[in-house]
Amino acid sequence: MDNNHLEMGNYQFVPKPFERHRSLAVTSIILGSVSSVCCMSTGIGVVPALIGTAFGIIAIVSGSRKARHLGIVGLVLSAIGLVLNAIVLIWAVSVINWDNMTWDNLLAATSVDRNNPEEVMQWFKQFLKIDIPSLTQ
Repeated sequence: MDNNHLEMGNYQFVPKPFERHRSLAVTSIILGSVSSVCCMSTGIGVVPALIGTAFGIIAIVSGSRKARHLGIVGLVLSAIGLVLNAIVLIWAVSVINWDNMTWDNLLAATSVDRNNPEEVMQWFKQFLKIDIPSLTQ
């Protein structure tokens, strides 16, 4: 009996070769899903999407048939996460009023009464191009 076989009575168990790239493919699927969910956090999902993309490519290039299929799914989910995060980042940057983004306006936060929500919202709204009624309610 060698190290690759286990004999139990009349039965012989031969383990399948370990598919090392399947775990990368599954990780790619998980990271792609997480990046899609995190896209509403103004771009924080870019990091898991990039890592998921790398793991998916590794699984596709050097994995078994099953790992390649899982890697493709992970790569697609990561790509969707990257696109969603790009859309959210572009939107977030486009609603900022860059003309009011000066050191003087930013440092004016120190003189704002933090216990007065209306005053805080008035200070905050100067940095936005859009009017968000729910911020003042």
